[in-house]
Amino acid sequence: MFEVDEGSIEGRILRILLELYPATWKEVESEVGVPPMAFKRAIIVLQRKGMVGVEGIEKKYLTLTRTDILFHRSGGGKRPKKPVLPKHEYDGSMYG
Repeated sequence: MFEVDEGSIEGRILRILLELYPATWKEVESEVGVPPMAFKRAIIVLQRKGMVGVEGIEKKYLTLTRTDILFHRSGGGKRPKKPVLPKHEYDGSMYG
């Protein structure tokens, strides 16, 4: 079982390949919407992990080599709001 964060570039690539298969390099790259070098690095990481294969000479096709993928969400997106403390009224002699 391979766990991946669904918000990461790798997670988005794998999610697209699960839905849209077979897919070309350009289709997935435009669907993910990240710079070309970041996309290429993510594909290389997925190839090293044995998740994705790249086939073809003129047109590169991305293929899934494993389908036992578990997507999870990371909790790092939003920070919790700070509680708003009630303002204390000052009844001192200076403002009285």
